[in-house]
Amino acid sequence: MAVQEQTPLQEYTANGIAKQFDLEFDCESADHLIVSIDDLEVLHTDWYLSGNAIVFHVAPASGKQVKIQRNTPFNRIADYQSYNNSFRPPAINKDFDRIWWKLQELGVADWILSNRINALKTYVDDRDDELRAYLMEEIRKQGVSLDQLDEYYNYLMERLAQIAVDKGWDASFVVSASGETQQEINDFGGARWRNKAGGYALGATVKLDNGDIVKNTISGNTNNPNVDMAGWRKPNDLTGNPLMFGAKGDGVFDDTLAIQECANKFRYLDMRNGTWKTTSKITLREGTVVDLRGAYLSANNANEPIFEFENAGDGLSILGGGGYVYGTADSFLKCTGKTYQPTMQTDYARRIRLDGLHVSGENIDKFLDFDKAVRQVFLTHVFAYTKNGMFCNGKCVEFEIYGSLIYGAKGTTDLTTYGIRYVSPGGGRWYNEGLHITDSTIDNFGTTFDIRDIYAMSVTGGHIGAAIQADGNNAPGALVAKFGQPTSTSCQDIKFANVNIYGNIEFAPVGGLDYHAKFTGCTSEMCNGANIFIKNNASSITVSNHTFHSSTNGVAVVCQSNNFNISVNDITCDQTFVGGVHIRSAIGDNVSVRDINYAGSGDAVYCERPILISGVPVATAGMANYKRKLVNAPQATYAVSQTIATVSAGFAKGETGEIVVELSYSGVTATNQLLKINIPVGLVVPNGSGWSSEYVELKSASGTISARIPYFVTKSIASADIALTNFDGSELTLGYHGYFGFKRDW
Repeated sequence: MAVQEQTPLQEYTANGIAKQFDLEFDCESADHLIVSIDDLEVLHTDWYLSGNAIVFHVAPASGKQVKIQRNTPFNRIADYQSYNNSFRPPAINKDFDRIWWKLQELGVADWILSNRINALKTYVDDRDDELRAYLMEEIRKQGVSLDQLDEYYNYLMERLAQIAVDKGWDASFVVSASGETQQEINDFGGARWRNKAGGYALGATVKLDNGDIVKNTISGNTNNPNVDMAGWRKPNDLTGNPLMFGAKGDGVFDDTLAIQECANKFRYLDMRNGTWKTTSKITLREGTVVDLRGAYLSANNANEPIFEFENAGDGLSILGGGGYVYGTADSFLKCTGKTYQPTMQTDYARRIRLDGLHVSGENIDKFLDFDKAVRQVFLTHVFAYTKNGMFCNGKCVEFEIYGSLIYGAKGTTDLTTYGIRYVSPGGGRWYNEGLHITDSTIDNFGTTFDIRDIYAMSVTGGHIGAAIQADGNNAPGALVAKFGQPTSTSCQDIKFANVNIYGNIEFAPVGGLDYHAKFTGCTSEMCNGANIFIKNNASSITVSNHTFHSSTNGVAVVCQSNNFNISVNDITCDQTFVGGVHIRSAIGDNVSVRDINYAGSGDAVYCERPILISGVPVATAGMANYKRKLVNAPQATYAVSQTIATVSAGFAKGETGEIVVELSYSGVTATNQLLKINIPVGLVVPNGSGWSSEYVELKSASGTISARIPYFVTKSIASADIALTNFDGSELTLGYHGYFGFKRDW
């Protein structure tokens, strides 16, 4: 809506109780307000904007005059383009509103100026005799001629200017005795040094002759800090703006040198609401805060980063929101420690916080580049649309990513891209530690997680995905995650919980490696082939409470050779799958699969080595043959010690089941006719003192025997024979349809 007629200045008399004072005019931001008590400006930390009112943390004293004035910046907030949907009524109306607001403020300023000029005239007129007498007395005392009157006149005018400055009158119309306008005083946090007779208040700021800013730490200090710094210090919390150093902030002029000079001078780099351009990197010191809220930063940095935090340091914060960073660069931020093998805290670049950033440029090679020793990195609500995401190359520890979106700009056009890559060139114990990602989206990279060196990684909630093709499936060769062979001693303790996974995950070490990886409560979708592929030599991986759906002839979990300590349980596969769990190769131990809800074609479980199975549906002959193995006991006459039947199989440690003997017989003449089951070491049947269920006694000359002998397995048996023999007595004649074997408990 149009701007209503209003006066952007409100005055109140405090009652000592009220903390809230209403605005009766429009205001876009707290940064656009000047709040004063008895004409002394109040720090922003003493109040805040709530709705259409300011609220003091402590109520002003009774009788104090509270003044609230709007001060809208002289800038535009939009750069209208024909291609990016910016040329819209709301954006245009906002820009016009700001113009009208400023005109209203200028009207108030003219009214205030008129009153103050009249007041100054009255002030001078009322003291005309006093000033004239003072001037003549000075001439008399100095014994100077009247032609030196100009010098004393100039002095008088400087004193008048000082009065105007002390009273805070309109900045663009008065000049201090040192030759600065009030605007310059406001911009630089204080006046250039003047030997103020009454001294400076505690906390007052002064600009020195060399351009440095210092703050008074002693009330009433009159030391000249250009000569004596006693009582003065260089504050770390002063705010600098690149415009103070010659930047234009128009997106056309190269602001690099001005931004760098500002960063060299100030710990708080205020780039809010500007449109900046850089052509080379900006190096940041420790303890720096870069405020990019509402700012647009265009980089043309070729192979350099936009910001660099190097040679270790303690403390860096970059704030964003509203605007965004775009252009061409090696990375948005590069942080570098001192060594790949740190031994002390000062070897690290540390305490790095990024909040609310929006970095968008397919020609920015990496969002973040961390090299050597880096620790304590926090990413909160950031958005990065770059070719690659985050590269951690060294001893990178204690990283937290929360509520953020990191999205690959190249998609399927470049499958060499990565979302997060972790490598540790230091080797040995110098590996990356502690990557924790919560409620974030990391998507559309060739390999979204390329992890070779990590200790303790967790992904909780959110969505992770790989580059996809037109049909919605992940692109061939693209991976959500690849866990490879570490250069250090560790790639383990990997946790995914309640994550939506859009693509394939692969464990691919070179040598034997325990990952201690666990997927819990996740959902995998749109995967070709093996959804979770546990390749040769990868061990210690658990997949539980996991839903697999919308595959293209996929298999949920595939294990290759030499895999140990694999557990797959409580998973669901829909009808798009051709296999649930495939255990390939005869090498590998301590593998279990249980509780599968399977609607696909093919076997819910296919295995080439003994595994523990329970709660798995039997839908094909393959699964039935694994669950039980029975062989014919041929109709014939068997001498004593002759083998009747043999069954060969492997057994998993912890497995239970029963051995089955089902025979009809005749011709027994001995009174001690015994059958014996020869079992391998590690397979245990009930036994005790003087007896064992390995032996089956026939009680009559002819009849049938139906025996079920329970067993359990104490160690994994890759392959072994279980044989049934006519152990003792006389010849034994078997009838038709006899069989022997075992059945596993499911």
